[in-house]
Amino acid sequence: MKKGQVAIFIIIGIVILVAVGLILYLRSFEIRSNLQSEAERFTVPQQVQPVKNFIDSCLADVARRGVELLGSQGGFLTLQDAQPVNPILPFSDSLRLFNDDNAKVGYWFYETDNGIHTTQIPALDEIKNNLELYIEDNAIICFSDFSSFTNYDIASDNSFDAQVEIRDEAVIVKLLNDVNVNQADFNFNLEQHFANLNVGLGKAYNIAKQIMEKENQEFFLEEKTEDILVLYDEIPYSGIDLDCTTKTWNKFQVYNDLKILLRENIGSIKVANTDFSSQDGYFIWNNVLDKKYSNVNVDFVYSGSWPLKMEVAPSEGNILKGTRINKGGVSAALNLFCLNNYHFIYDLKFPVLITVFDADSFNGNGFNFQFGTHVIIDSNQPRKDNVNAINIDNTDKRFCQVRGNNVDVVVIDYDLYQLSNIEQTLDNVDISYKCFSQECSVGTTSRDSNGVSFLSQPFPICVGGKIVAEKEGYMRKEADLDTNAPGAVLMDLKEIYNIDVEVLADSQKISNGEEVILTFTQDGYEETIAYPESSKIDLVSGEYIVTAYLVKKGSFAIKGGLAEECIKIPRASLFGALGLNKEECFKTNLDDLNLNELVLANNKFEIFAPIFDLQQNKKLLINLQSEAIPTTYQELNEIYQEKEVIGNYQFV
Repeated sequence: MKKGQVAIFIIIGIVILVAVGLILYLRSFEIRSNLQSEAERFTVPQQVQPVKNFIDSCLADVARRGVELLGSQGGFLTLQDAQPVNPILPFSDSLRLFNDDNAKVGYWFYETDNGIHTTQIPALDEIKNNLELYIEDNAIICFSDFSSFTNYDIASDNSFDAQVEIRDEAVIVKLLNDVNVNQADFNFNLEQHFANLNVGLGKAYNIAKQIMEKENQEFFLEEKTEDILVLYDEIPYSGIDLDCTTKTWNKFQVYNDLKILLRENIGSIKVANTDFSSQDGYFIWNNVLDKKYSNVNVDFVYSGSWPLKMEVAPSEGNILKGTRINKGGVSAALNLFCLNNYHFIYDLKFPVLITVFDADSFNGNGFNFQFGTHVIIDSNQPRKDNVNAINIDNTDKRFCQVRGNNVDVVVIDYDLYQLSNIEQTLDNVDISYKCFSQECSVGTTSRDSNGVSFLSQPFPICVGGKIVAEKEGYMRKEADLDTNAPGAVLMDLKEIYNIDVEVLADSQKISNGEEVILTFTQDGYEETIAYPESSKIDLVSGEYIVTAYLVKKGSFAIKGGLAEECIKIPRASLFGALGLNKEECFKTNLDDLNLNELVLANNKFEIFAPIFDLQQNKKLLINLQSEAIPTTYQELNEIYQEKEVIGNYQFV
């Protein structure tokens, strides 16, 4: 090889080495992040160093509490319970770890009471903003007491501006606040404060997000739940046997057994590429994470104290029973042959807590990032996404931008018209138009020179659409409207009145440890309160269907033992079934049951709320019909059956 060629290869090698070194340097600088580099460059005079150390240490403590709070609540700073929780409707939009409000975790996926599937995974930027807000709200503690610095004169303002960077292995905090430090003739204005937390918040969030996204794609938790239904003898699912006695199961016992099985099985699940010791491949969830995470453990938890919705069909009261296929016939030989068949359809819903634990965080003390999700079985099948039959992309603005025919909209006060026949038009009513899943804002009603309020605007073109009218203090209303031709619409809105409510049970005041869940429903309007915690309710005029549950907290023992239940089954004959029934009774062994709350009233009735009584701000007094505290399964089952009663109420 010639010397010139060797020189060329040497030069190429040097260029490659320089390029690699430059790339590594730039990546190292990038990994350190802007705030981290700024914190490393920031220096103060020696006289100020003790004050700086004090503030930075306190700031680190505040930031750590914020990180731990966000980690414990699924990345949310605050959790708003839009859905009330009670024994009848036990699910909310957050998971109560101890059946109270002291410890709650945000759901990243949940199903509302009306069956809408909601995914609410917070973005990392949202978590960052939440942490900044937490630090700004709590940093005052670091600047309110400098009494330990006896040789200093220190003054601080109460204006805080926090900046946060969330990295895979660290959280860097910069806080802007003016601190004036005086010592003898020395004066310094300390404006910036830093904290660098050794916590894998970014890593834990990334792992959690991958798990939730994979669950929403594969329904792994639902599949394991289906396996429980199929594999365990305690849970009747599907089968055939040659027993001449019809098989029966007690629904309460199945419910309790299922809770135990869910707790044990869900708790055994592990995620591949994390740190765990389980050798049972059945419980290992593969192909979830993008890489291996050392010293990170993922736990799945279902607690027996958490709610479980279980609906089973077919069932008769508290009994699940099989079907006798052969009940005899014309041949005596066939009477010796018995065949029983059973197949049950389950609807299940329960929460699961998923916790990502990073053992390396906070210098080996560890960090938890946890969130909740609903696991849903619908007719023995994993949940499916609830989507409209016709789906228009909500992000497509072209539908709203293309306007066609003009529509005149007038909105009047319903209550005033009913009382005095006066058509008073309402201004500041927001008008929108819905076409399947797309909704467009059209405009707001306003008054003309004659004092008449209306809206006249071109609408998007749609057949089968709905016009929507909304005004603060009034009930929202929708009406059918086709916009393939010009038109005019007259709508009326009912005013919402906030009135007092008092509830009695058998003419007695509600005692301590008792709560009444009231739900008022009429077409297009529903309101729920928990009395006596809430003694006011927003109502519009009209007829309501009211459901009322009287819930009592305490310690209650339901006696088990041998119970007999009777059901009616078709009677076989020489020529098959003739539409006649006979009664067969079955004996079931029931375990004792301990409960910490009971429903003592399950009333359903109608009421009418007159406009005049609502306008007069009269109090609504409701008297419920309750039952004695049950001591047996039969009494318990009877109480939980909804009773339609005559509404005992009055406006006073």
